[in-house]
Amino acid sequence: MNGLAVVDRFPPYRHGLSVALSEAGFQVEETVELQAWGSQAGRRIAVFSIRGPSDIRDLRLAVARNRDLAVVAIHEQDDVVSLRQCVAAGATACLPAGASMEEIVGAIHVAATGLSLIPTELLRDLVRAEDRAPEACPLSSLEIEWLRSLARGMKVTKLAESVCFSEREMYRRLHDLYVRMGVAGRTEAVVRAARWGVLDASWDDLTEFRARRVAAVATGS
Repeated sequence: MNGLAVVDRFPPYRHGLSVALSEAGFQVEETVELQAWGSQAGRRIAVFSIRGPSDIRDLRLAVARNRDLAVVAIHEQDDVVSLRQCVAAGATACLPAGASMEEIVGAIHVAATGLSLIPTELLRDLVRAEDRAPEACPLSSLEIEWLRSLARGMKVTKLAESVCFSEREMYRRLHDLYVRMGVAGRTEAVVRAARWGVLDASWDDLTEFRARRVAAVATGS
């Protein structure tokens, strides 16, 4: 392990956790910049507080920049949707804000071995909820139409034109949508929405969609 850092934008919590980890025998850095710290080469572990969508975006980008970065995410919420967001964004471990120091230290040790740690009950909820639509669907009618268009093969550039958004704004809104759905990208979003029953898509439709996506990735289109 080349480094351990506590990443939190609130100094009192950041410093308090750093002191506690130092007392547990770790050499700890403090920072508010997950992406900058995590982009340095080598196996690094960040204990990162998740307080909102911007933190999820930082997590996703940081892990994409350095695949050796392990993130122990401490989320303010301990529900299955929050867990799914953390895992989809790339967290190695996901703990609720009320996790004990013993649990945080255990998660760091597990992350250092390249394995993952998720509370058992939350993992069970995650598996059970994977194909079940949430009681309050996180998709607006407009967002469902976007996913239907993507499922039919429409490119993001054309989708942006159809709703009078810039391409950059369309990608930003889709990214936020994927985060709320707890998925990593377009293909997972379409498949999950179909499983939730909001796309009116058949198995054949999903098979065709996946085939188109594989072909698109292979050709770089």
